[in-house]
Amino acid sequence: MGTKPTLHEVAAAAGVSLASASRALTGRSASPEMVRKVRTAAKRIGYLPDATARSLRLGGRPQVVFAVDDIGNPNYVQMLRAIEEELGRRPASASRRPAAAPTRRSSSCAC
Repeated sequence: MGTKPTLHEVAAAAGVSLASASRALTGRSASPEMVRKVRTAAKRIGYLPDATARSLRLGGRPQVVFAVDDIGNPNYVQMLRAIEEELGRRPASASRRPAAAPTRRSSSCAC
């Protein structure tokens, strides 16, 4: 299995600078033509942004969101506890949200 395409490869495929490719993919100060060109190249080579890398570069923490039908279901409770315990060992935060409810409860699991 090969490596994932990088932003450098997207820029090369689109014939633009790395900074232009980044701006085009994030929607910051890029012309519609530049965005189209870069996104077409990204799709052609199979580029997918790495959310974890982006979060680390921007100084944020990865987010994990759980949407479940019934948060009181013992199977979900056990699973969520195990996941939150694992996330507690990492610089991440988790949010629990019943799938049908409009409110949100958050649980920070930062180390």
